[in-house]
Amino acid sequence: MGHFPSAEKYEYILLAVDYVSKWVEVIPTRTNDHKIVMKFVQENIFSRFGCPRVIISDGGTHFTNKHFKKLLKKNRVHHRVATPYHPQTNEGPYVVEETYDHGTVMIKDPKSDHNFKVNGQ
Repeated sequence: MGHFPSAEKYEYILLAVDYVSKWVEVIPTRTNDHKIVMKFVQENIFSRFGCPRVIISDGGTHFTNKHFKKLLKKNRVHHRVATPYHPQTNEGPYVVEETYDHGTVMIKDPKSDHNFKVNGQ
């Protein structure tokens, strides 16, 4: 997700949402590249929950490069790139609602009462 005002040099957040349960995994990051995405997927998704059958992402280069494709192929995970502004494939209802001091970001699901705060420390 986007570029946010820097706090502790964290300028980005990486967000994953389970399609069925809506469980959210999110981390603040200092950079926005494929190495961060691959580490996040391996440590926060694969090692904790197992390999999903499918990962749906946007078309960012950090998701569509050869390294990420190789990781998914090795783990038998299909990759689907969501069509922008197509709600059936782009499930991402979570939007950044507000940025607070010290890198805390509030993420809100407009379809429910669930809010998430990410502290950029």
